[in-house]
Amino acid sequence: MSTLGIIAEYNPMHNGHLYHISESKRISGADTVVCAMSGNFVQRGMPAILAKQIRANHAILNGVDLVVEIPTVFTVASSNVYAKAGVMLLESLNCDYISFGSEEGDIDKLSYVSNNLLDKRLDKHIKSFCSEGLSYPRARELAYNKIFENEDTKLLRQPNNILAIEYLKYIKTMKPISVKRKGSAYDESSIEYKMKYQSASAIRRAVYDNISVNGYVPDISAEDLLKGDRINYETLFQLLRYKIITGSSEEFERCPSGGEGLGNKLKNEINKASSFEELAELIKSKRYTRTRINRLLTQVLLGIDRKKIDYDDVGYVKYLACNQKGAKLLNKCKLDVISNINKMNIKNEVANYYMEKDLLAGDIYNILSGKNLYINSEKVLKPNFIP
Repeated sequence: MSTLGIIAEYNPMHNGHLYHISESKRISGADTVVCAMSGNFVQRGMPAILAKQIRANHAILNGVDLVVEIPTVFTVASSNVYAKAGVMLLESLNCDYISFGSEEGDIDKLSYVSNNLLDKRLDKHIKSFCSEGLSYPRARELAYNKIFENEDTKLLRQPNNILAIEYLKYIKTMKPISVKRKGSAYDESSIEYKMKYQSASAIRRAVYDNISVNGYVPDISAEDLLKGDRINYETLFQLLRYKIITGSSEEFERCPSGGEGLGNKLKNEINKASSFEELAELIKSKRYTRTRINRLLTQVLLGIDRKKIDYDDVGYVKYLACNQKGAKLLNKCKLDVISNINKMNIKNEVANYYMEKDLLAGDIYNILSGKNLYINSEKVLKPNFIP
């Protein structure tokens, strides 16, 4: 018997995810699947389209046996931090394989680039390109090309390849599998009606525009997306505006995506913006990508301080949903397993900090989606067991 690990957001779960799960099981021969999933705020620094409990249930009903949550402090950080946390969680659950989607699909090419990125010569060139005002991703791509001068540089331009390369840097015990993505590009913003596999971005846009996504997502996902609460971005902006006005540039600088004067820039620009979108666009630049700014704004909202995070310690395993097979995996976990927030006894100060931010993220998400704070609190909700 073997266990397959997947790192995902399922924001929302769609046909491409179903293909990835089934193909990964076929290739690995694994009979149990674990997903380390982002919580209520996702990697692009925004609230998820559905609450984490709902997305976890969708996963269990569509081929996954256990869903554990990646702590929020790692989820809304850079791709390398997110990747490392996900890998650590899966290895703590003794997964034999890890599978991820990529534009490339060739594990050997991805591994080659991942190994090359460990070359210390890159650091000097990355620093040099960043000093010219380039964003870190662009600076790394140019530095890589300068040293290795091969066509594999193009792998650093596509988001799923980038995540795959980051996963490979941190894997210690699992065997990696890469499944080539199908369908539209990850950032395709509109539905391509002749295609079975749509991007999550296009599906989210269709949902917000009240366009049917039937046939592109599992039936249960379609049902919950239709009746699901919508995020109120005006409320998000007002919460954020209050936080920035009352906070200090110094504390914003300590956010994981802060530094380089972004704290002062936030303080200077907040009174000029009338929406979240306007604020993000005012701060975005050639050096600071929109994704980095989105993450920074969420980190500011949650008050995340990078000095209180141990990037080598993922803290605990908090599971959101499981079936019978998944429940058995928890018994052999290498980390503390949390099923009931009210009865947890975490003595690790760092882990307690992670939990504090997880709970805050849940409360803010409930405010943004108009949900009752008590009924939908993690102190009331329990992991869902699906036979």
